[in-house]
Order: sequence, then structure tokens, then C-alpha cells
Amino acid sequence: DQSLSSDQDNGLLVDDSADDSAMQWFANMADFVCQGLAACGLSLCKGNIMASNPELRLPLRAWLKKFQHWTLEPEPQALLRSNIFFDRRMLYGDKRLFEQFDKQIAHLATNQIFLANLAANAADLAVPIGLFNRFRTHRIGEHREVLDIKKSAIAIINDIVRIHALHNEIRPCSTPQRLQVLADNPAMNNKDCLDLLAAWRFLVQLRLQHQLGQAEPDNLIAPDALDSLARRQLKTAFRLIKDAQEGLALKFSRGAF
Repeated sequence: DQSLSSDQDNGLLVDDSADDSAMQWFANMADFVCQGLAACGLSLCKGNIMASNPELRLPLRAWLKKFQHWTLEPEPQALLRSNIFFDRRMLYGDKRLFEQFDKQIAHLATNQIFLANLAANAADLAVPIGLFNRFRTHRIGEHREVLDIKKSAIAIINDIVRIHALHNEIRPCSTPQRLQVLADNPAMNNKDCLDLLAAWRFLVQLRLQHQLGQAEPDNLIAPDALDSLARRQLKTAFRLIKDAQEGLALKFSRGAF
């Protein structure tokens, strides 16, 4: 989900027939594109998740080997990468090559041990609401009590929905698209899908409204600065997320290690 604070996340899929000369050309192109995007205001990724990184500029066979490793050996770093690279869409290039890649990736993601470990991680993420329905904030500066609406809410919904989508080999990758498909899928409750979609849209809107008033956009919302209606809606969204985490754990986490 793009916001005013988003950076770049991209990679490059190359046909297996590419030789060293072609790979060097693609390396130069990747640098040109990533630096050009940065010059336009879409900042470089601090984690180096960009096609200018040679580890993310690979032929088809190498990408498939990488994804196979992530799914068969789901250690923490592999799970972190999976949360990024299983949200994939083609921006430009050979559609047939991407379809070949995408179909095989979708199948790899149905590995039950992999899904169980993804689910265990997502279910353990802390939602910032505690006893007596109170917000759990942290202090920035002397007086400002805030919560990270991306890390502690939006990203958790993205993770939950991604796991359900991977399990059902649903290939659209945006959270709203996934939820709309899942709403018609017997594997997930229709009302739960619609509730999560409403919560996601509310949280994204709140995030964008917050960022519009900032010179340097961030994701740190101060609940006390919201009106009473927004606070109630935020608490409802957090409760929906916690319920979805519990459902995710019950469905997937038995095979985690």
C-alpha cells in the first residue's frame, strides 16, 4: 500500500537465456531506474530491496530456487523476505515470463509448514490495545503518546490476508483485491473479509490524513489528538485485527516450529 512515506520495493526477473553481457545491461538499467525513481521522490529502500541489488536481479531459475528455499526452510529471515516478495505484480516486460514465474510461486506458497510459520509470526504481532480497551502507546518527546499505525495495524492485516490468499493460491496481491476474492471463497467467512476490508480502508485513510499535515511523513498516530468517533473506530479496528489473529492461529499454526 503506497503512502506519502513509501520507499521503493522492486526486483527484476530475467529470462534464463540471458548471458553475462545481457545481465550487465540489466544491472545498468536497474541502477538507472532506481536512481531515477529516487530523483522523482520515491526514496531508495533502506533495506536494499531493489533491482539494483544483484541478489534481487535474477534469471527465472534462480528466483524459483530462492523462493523454494524460503518455503522449505522458513527461518526468520526467510519469513521476513516472504512478506515482501509474495506481494508481487508485473510492472513492465514479458507477460509470459512473469506468468510462468507467478504460477510456480503461487504453488510453492501452499507448503503447510511455511504457512504455519508465517501464521505463527503474524498471530504474535502486538496490536496496540490492552486491558479495559485502552490504547497502548509509547512516548515520543516529552508529551506525545503515539502508536505506529502501519507496523501495529495495517501491516498485520496485510500479513493475515496474505496468508489466507497464499493458502488458496489467490494471485492478486493487493490487500483489498485479496479480501474481495476471499469473501467469495468458502475457506474464509464472508463477514470477516468485509470487516477486515472496512478496517483496512479506515486505517489507510487515517494514515494518509495524518501524513498530509506533515513535512516529513511518518506513521505515528496520537490517539488523544483524534476526535471521539475516530478513536472508537480505531479501537474497533484493533479488536477486529486481534480476532483475525486468533482465527489465523487456530487455522494454521499447528505445524509451526
